[in-house]
Amino acid sequence: MTIVAPFGQWLDVILVLMAVVAFFGSLLGGLDWLQEWVLQPVTLFGLISLAALIPLSLVFLPFRTMRGLAGSLLTYSSHILGFWLWVGCLGDLMLRWGRPGAIAGFLAGGVGVVPFDFIAALIQRDWLMAVSTAVIVVIVWIMRMSGVFLIAGILRRIEAAMAFKADREAEQADNALAEP
Repeated sequence: MTIVAPFGQWLDVILVLMAVVAFFGSLLGGLDWLQEWVLQPVTLFGLISLAALIPLSLVFLPFRTMRGLAGSLLTYSSHILGFWLWVGCLGDLMLRWGRPGAIAGFLAGGVGVVPFDFIAALIQRDWLMAVSTAVIVVIVWIMRMSGVFLIAGILRRIEAAMAFKADREAEQADNALAEP
């Protein structure tokens, strides 16, 4: 867990910085810039996440000692897939509502881009986009919650083992003091 946790923190920082660059770059460079410089690399990483990290986490899942790593891989791949969704929704939102819509979505906590795009798709009766956005949001949420559940299970086991060890050490100390 010591190697995996810092990687997750760095992944979050990198994705937030990429989101800020993608947002301001798309405002300045438009949809063409977003398509060429952001969406293509993010699509590549999203496909790698789906093709490599998810099956790898499923391989680790049956082994009790590897479930923490499986949960971490699921959580990280959900972050990458969620960012892929966010960039796609940013481009679609700029296409539908222009720069004001993208700014409003970004000002709504950054993650507002996805619901604003969902609402824009509903208003324009683009049912395919609305349903696909909702389905991907549900997939990302299920992946993230599954990963958190697996990590929490490992942490509970570690906590129980540490409590058992502390109780045993306290009992041994009591026995040592009781002996004449």
